Amino acid sequence: MVASADRSAPAERIVFVAQTYFPAIDGTAVLIQHLAEQFAASGDEVHVVTTNALGPRGFRNWHAERTSAPPIEDIRGVRVHRLPTYWWLSNISRFAQAAGHRLGLPGAERIGDLYLGPLMRGLLETLKQIAPTCVYASSFPYWHMHQLVGWGQKHRVPVVLHGAIHPEDRWAFDRSSITRSCGQAAGYAANTAYEAKYVQSLGVPRDRITIVGAGVDLKLPCAARTEASGADGQKPRILYLGHLTSRKGLDTVIAALPTIWAHHPSVEVVIAGKTTEEAPDLRRAAFQATRGGDLRWLPDVTEAQKEALLASASVVLYPSRAESFGIVFLEAWSAGAPVIGCRIGAICDVVEDGVTGLLISPGNAAELADCVLHLINNPGEASRMGAMGQRRVRDEHSWAAVARRARQALDAARARMVDQQQRVLPDERSARTAPARSR
Repeated sequence: MVASADRSAPAERIVFVAQTYFPAIDGTAVLIQHLAEQFAASGDEVHVVTTNALGPRGFRNWHAERTSAPPIEDIRGVRVHRLPTYWWLSNISRFAQAAGHRLGLPGAERIGDLYLGPLMRGLLETLKQIAPTCVYASSFPYWHMHQLVGWGQKHRVPVVLHGAIHPEDRWAFDRSSITRSCGQAAGYAANTAYEAKYVQSLGVPRDRITIVGAGVDLKLPCAARTEASGADGQKPRILYLGHLTSRKGLDTVIAALPTIWAHHPSVEVVIAGKTTEEAPDLRRAAFQATRGGDLRWLPDVTEAQKEALLASASVVLYPSRAESFGIVFLEAWSAGAPVIGCRIGAICDVVEDGVTGLLISPGNAAELADCVLHLINNPGEASRMGAMGQRRVRDEHSWAAVARRARQALDAARARMVDQQQRVLPDERSARTAPARSR
């Protein structure tokens, strides 16, 4: 059952727009699903407009897996509209944007925006039919974010962008189109204070930015953890959980394994997450690094498998090189596990070094191995970090708390738009009634 945030304002007709939605399980899909259900439970009329794709490949490839769910259905009080994509147009623009970037041609960035997609077929027509009172959209660098800002300005509907910007990923996020859309949107929802400062550096006024963050379901009390922390003779378990790609630091984890096993041969290592094109090569490298160590490779784990792995992990590793938040940290803390991440941008706002986990320099396998061994050899400290993380999840990152902050962002955007319209209307009336100048 969804626990909704209290509210006294009249019900709204709210549209959430995202590139993916349930049954997709990426961060944006999970965020928008929980926000939509929270708002619906509060009495709002809630619609979600999304694609029929299960991930970015579905935006650009005809053979990519797509959901078999119906185009329109009601899920927990939310009306979901799944639109097909112009995958062929995104696919064609791939070659044009690559050539344009190499040659420095004007318009190459815009073609790159088209390549990223998703180009939703019928997005603006669907919005017209729904006639929302406000729109909440996620995430950059995808095309619908730019479309929605223009649509909102034209129809005087407040649009809040939950951008999830990764400043370290310059190719995807250092774009003039993103700067322009952030500046023109009625409001911006940031994941962290770091992202808020970055968006402010793009020229967005601070009073137009709300730090909303991300949420997670609180799964287990620390006392219910199984095989915890290697204490009492239990076998320590190290868990990497995330996309199976070097962008998320999996190559750093693999490089650290020989050192970890050399000092602690009994450690069990579990690498679990969503398969990528890079996964076969990384799997080969991981098993070459085992040298007799205990390694399990679990691609595309189910939600139930993920919960069981988190409950039994001594420490969760997620040394990603670029993140707007890092939902894996919240998932680990919800199960009472300490974490190790990278000392970069937004992660420094999420993980408090030495309190809820440990931070390393990006790509530093030796430092990662040292941190893992420290937590394994000091289970009491690891347990305290997990408990502190769980307390933070309970206090700040329940879905009800995230929904309250998202509503604050929408309310502030609506108030600003009303204020702007009230200032514009007298000017328009004055212009209509002013006497014509004599010639």
